[in-house]
Amino acid sequence: MDENATAILGQGRSGVVLRCHDGQGRDIARKIFHCAGVTKLVHYIVFGAPNPYMWCEHAVRSAALRRQILSDLVETWLTGKLRIAAAWEWHWNAQMGAYALDTEWIDGRHASLLQPFNEDRNDEAYDLYRNVMRPLQRHLVQAGFDGLLWQAGCGNPVALNNFLIDRKRPAGHWAWIDLESGVPALFPANPLQLLQFYLPKSWRHGGPLFDDVDIAKLRCYVETHKESLESHLGQDRVRTMVQRIEELAGCQNRWRMPRRVDRSIQFASRQGRLTPAEAKWYARHPTVWYRRELTRALRNALRKGITRAGKIVQWFIRLDYSRVSRNLRDFLVSQQFRATLARGYVTRRIDHWEQRGQLNQGEAALLRDHLDHEESGSYLTDFGVHITIKPLVKVTTYVFVPFLVGAEVLAVGWIPFAIIFCGATARTLYTGGRLIQSLLLGQERPWIAFVAGLLPMIGNLAYPLQLAYASTSQDHQLAQFILYDSFSQTGQKLPIWGGCDTLTEHHMNRLPKVLMRLRRNPVNIEAEPSCTDGDRP
Repeated sequence: MDENATAILGQGRSGVVLRCHDGQGRDIARKIFHCAGVTKLVHYIVFGAPNPYMWCEHAVRSAALRRQILSDLVETWLTGKLRIAAAWEWHWNAQMGAYALDTEWIDGRHASLLQPFNEDRNDEAYDLYRNVMRPLQRHLVQAGFDGLLWQAGCGNPVALNNFLIDRKRPAGHWAWIDLESGVPALFPANPLQLLQFYLPKSWRHGGPLFDDVDIAKLRCYVETHKESLESHLGQDRVRTMVQRIEELAGCQNRWRMPRRVDRSIQFASRQGRLTPAEAKWYARHPTVWYRRELTRALRNALRKGITRAGKIVQWFIRLDYSRVSRNLRDFLVSQQFRATLARGYVTRRIDHWEQRGQLNQGEAALLRDHLDHEESGSYLTDFGVHITIKPLVKVTTYVFVPFLVGAEVLAVGWIPFAIIFCGATARTLYTGGRLIQSLLLGQERPWIAFVAGLLPMIGNLAYPLQLAYASTSQDHQLAQFILYDSFSQTGQKLPIWGGCDTLTEHHMNRLPKVLMRLRRNPVNIEAEPSCTDGDRP
């Protein structure tokens, strides 16, 4: 990927970020732009070509200029709270076939999730959203950085992971590390923001917002606040800022103005799929070009479909069926086997939190110690059963049922029925059996898990919810960790707006604390702060 890379720092919709060393020996974060899957399809539909940062030098240069201009402005807007990861240079990465942007490497971490050992600490995600992102959004609107609001979190929960706590600065100081969008700003979580802000601004800019800057408004803003800026930054820096704004105006026009067909042809040329003469010919014959591109897309889709089908067949061929049958038998008859599976799953989750930096070594070691000596009642094992049957449910839903439909054994209507209810049915059968067993033995009945397991989609939280009810004392840290982890995973897996270190994950991660407080004090519960109040800039 890059011979100078020492580590992968992250990967998102707009590119992969590597930690490297530049020619001056500095640690840098090198962002190599890429576009794939659904994101690439969205760009083709909206703009006629993949993410322009991949292939258009004017777009990459615009990104660097925006960072340089905003570095100065943010210094005056949010002194002591936020800074921009500076952009230094850009270049073509031949190995990846895309442009790369070298930026300052920030020694930082994302906002901490809630977990059993930090429930009483300050809510960093709340501080970031309320005291940094919201004020930043207001300043960006005033200065004309309309397209940058998407990366600043206006209606975009994923944008929370664009910010890091800067370890080299005083507590509460954040760094904005990612200012380049992966998709156009057309999919806010709040539809009102699409209607009230993004669509009107898109109309003003002549197309869907994609990091666009209203240059006329920015010029006016700098001229209006010139005295204040010069007193804070000095005349030389303000003069350089004005020059960069004029450079940005030219670069932005050069990559935004071409027609859809021209963007598509320029991308193909940059990828080496067209000669200059062919590019000129296709520009005069757009219908022929689109027919060629459609044929190529269909051919690629067919090839990928065949490849994936072959991998599935190979997986079934290589599967050790004797081992699968033994594990299935042990799973059905052995409580110890199920407990081992549950412990293995929870151990992997503890390791994952530790690798993310959300648990320190001491906290992770304490949880593993609890795991060796505590069962959290029988609910830990039952939770492990629900997790373990998920692969079987998915195979039944997406392989076995469609096969029976194709063989005309079942009607087509069984496919959506299986997608919605297959998991709920499997959970209910198991939890119903445990409920009857508990009744016969006079043990605590898992009514909450039984009812929650009936619900499609969220039923995997059945036993975490039971744990929320049963494990409310402060010494049940393992049970509380399972809760925080389960709800956080739900936030990570939400399509489009979910993921690690997003506002969606933090919202879901906050729910177990609310549930446990409700259980401890159902009458007088302290209200949890909300990060969604007033999403508008």
